[in-house]
Amino acid sequence: MAPITDPGVVMAKVYLPEGTWVHVFTGKAFAVAASGQRIEIAAPLGQPALFYRQGSAMSEPFLKSLKDQGLF
Repeated sequence: MAPITDPGVVMAKVYLPEGTWVHVFTGKAFAVAASGQRIEIAAPLGQPALFYRQGSAMSEPFLKSLKDQGLF
């Protein structure tokens, strides 16, 4: 997660380590090589740069928790 704390900023620069990472709000997957990668992604108010590792044992419980709380 990469929260934005400065007023008016709507883009986040995020480092993703190796693996396939999925942006929670768009569902867009980012396949990242062994060296990792920096990306810039839209992060408007209410939609922080929040990712989960595709295929992770915690991805489904994580998404369910967000939905149950009305956050996604």
